[in-house]
Amino acid sequence: MPREHFYQDLLAVSGQVSELGNVVVEEFSKAVPVFIAHDTDAAQHLIDSDEDINQRRVNIVVDCLKLLATQQPTASDLRMLASNIEIAGELERIHDYIKGIGRVTIERGDEVIPPEVQDILTEMSDLVQGMLNDALSAFDSVNVEMAQSIPARDEQIDVLYRRGTHRLAISVTDDMSTFQRYRSLQEILNYLERTGDRVKNICEWVIYRGAGHYSEFD
Repeated sequence: MPREHFYQDLLAVSGQVSELGNVVVEEFSKAVPVFIAHDTDAAQHLIDSDEDINQRRVNIVVDCLKLLATQQPTASDLRMLASNIEIAGELERIHDYIKGIGRVTIERGDEVIPPEVQDILTEMSDLVQGMLNDALSAFDSVNVEMAQSIPARDEQIDVLYRRGTHRLAISVTDDMSTFQRYRSLQEILNYLERTGDRVKNICEWVIYRGAGHYSEFD
């Protein structure tokens, strides 16, 4: 295969990752509103769509492995292939959390969400979505500087996570009968906090692709 065709195939795989990212962002934007509204039909869609996300990731990995097996990639090509595989994996895991939010929505029923916790969930979701959008923009443009700047925003998510967890702990301590009800809210907090961590991982692989070195953010 001529080098030009090989590079076009590399770009095509990166395009698949971008498409996967767009789908995950769209699904993520719905997750917390679906939970708050207790929209069980939409929640079931979040669960059902996970199969498509998984298949998209598999397709990306297979296409990358085919290029590795049939071509002679340079060092920069290898970084591009590795970042595609790893970022696709991170996106698939983020959708696992989205699926989890759908599951909790259905299992929890229409229990009232304390207003303070609802506000925290909404703010966390907005912050995480902003990070994810920007991380994918950095991926599309191979913008190392942007990728380096995004992880610091995760601290805001961690602050909200601790505040929400503290609020739920106080509620349960005051009334142990609320444990089961509030455990589901803690699950949503956990999913959002972990998504922020996954976005940081995406940034690490964008930096690896663009700058040629890999290092983990704290």
